[in-house]
Amino acid sequence: AAHFRAGLERIAAKSPKVTAVRGMGFIQGLQLTEPGAPIVAACRAKGVLINATADTVLRFLPPLVITEDDIDRALAVVEEVLCS
Repeated sequence: AAHFRAGLERIAAKSPKVTAVRGMGFIQGLQLTEPGAPIVAACRAKGVLINATADTVLRFLPPLVITEDDIDRALAVVEEVLCS
């Protein structure tokens, strides 16, 4: 879970669209400055399934058996979508 959180923190530091990282364990969220639905759709198109709650929060609920490689691939997609 620490590896996942660190990756989200790195993305938050790079993207002006992210105002906060919050959550515990593998249940994490990115607070956004804009609606999350287009970001969810862009991530889904690239094979990463997340959802948006409260319109401006990206919610991540990966399975407990996720590997670090899977986390890294998912974070790369989220970073590409949020930072480009």
